[in-house]
Amino acid sequence: DILLGFTPTEVEILALLALYHRKKYPNPKKATISSLPKEIQDRIVLMTGIMRVCIALDRRNTASAVESIQVLHDEEGESCVLVAEPGVNSAGVVHDITFELWAVKQELDYFASTVGRAFTVVEGDRAEPDQEGSANPYISS
Repeated sequence: DILLGFTPTEVEILALLALYHRKKYPNPKKATISSLPKEIQDRIVLMTGIMRVCIALDRRNTASAVESIQVLHDEEGESCVLVAEPGVNSAGVVHDITFELWAVKQELDYFASTVGRAFTVVEGDRAEPDQEGSANPYISS
């Protein structure tokens, strides 16, 4: 019943994040979230969006398919690009992250609505250790 070190509100937030991290999206009009203050509802909606993008980036549960992610935004701050850099397996082969990119695209509309910006996702170049810079047009050296 009790998680030591957490307030009852924090426990409720954790429970709601567990509820919304996969299939359902939070709806402030539903009883599960409507009893919370508006500020906390907004945080849950934002955290849910972030969590769902993160889960999509590790769709195969390997924690290595996507090595890193960069968030680039335009000068006006109206749109962002998520640049996902593929990881390398133990044999030195660069992972194919097509599935992860597809999974992120499924979550981007919801995520974009939570932060009020348009988002796209692209695969970044896997730079070798001896290479300088990147050929990806979204990444400036």
